[in-house]
Amino acid sequence: ERPLFGIVDFGLAADLAKWRGPLGPSSWHLVDIGGDCRYWPMSAWLQFECGWQELSNYPVLAAEYQTRLDLHALGLVALQVLAVGCLRGPEDAAGEGLPSGVVALLDAWHAYWEDANRLWSELLACFRSGGDQDGLKISCFNDDAHGVIGRGLARLRLAAQEALQECDGGDASATGNVFTQPLLRVLLELLSAGGASGLDPAAEEDACLRPPPTWEAIGYLAAGIPSSGAVGSSASISVAAGASAGGPAGA
Repeated sequence: ERPLFGIVDFGLAADLAKWRGPLGPSSWHLVDIGGDCRYWPMSAWLQFECGWQELSNYPVLAAEYQTRLDLHALGLVALQVLAVGCLRGPEDAAGEGLPSGVVALLDAWHAYWEDANRLWSELLACFRSGGDQDGLKISCFNDDAHGVIGRGLARLRLAAQEALQECDGGDASATGNVFTQPLLRVLLELLSAGGASGLDPAAEEDACLRPPPTWEAIGYLAAGIPSSGAVGSSASISVAAGASAGGPAGA
């Protein structure tokens, strides 16, 4: 039987029309960002640090923030599951049985996760202690938190692209390739690095200015089935997995 999945949004789902609509109390401009900041894209960090006026100066980042929060967070969760499943950490240097491209991707993941955890610890400590949130935002901006995350995500995407090239150029029947190739394609479609996303490296820089793929298209990719990547038009979007509408940041 096909597995069935559900999403619990903890009341943090936002109406898509209002979220992407004009400036208002339910639009992306003013709704408080929340959730686990380790799964935020670069745009969410800039929004947290400086607000929507600054984010609006960067159309690609603004589009990323408005349209790819769920996709990006799910991509990071999938990569985290892969890393845990492969048990590749600092003490697990051999990477036995893994293609070299996947080993490099997992190394990039652990570097990203170290930075993300450090920032998460700072936010969590501030919110748990009732600290100065405005001071925290200034500190994050001065420490270039959005840039640190953006560069880490760019390294993740580059490693995923190189791992996919290695798998595409290798023996299709090699160990894990039949599963690795669809997974890498899904990761590249989900993960966004400063707005860069998608499977085509030549078109990734402006991918966020185009409609995002539907969940159905992502499902086809995961199953290794060619898809048109058609864009959906659902009436609501859950933004609870990573960067979330509502709730305190870093909670």
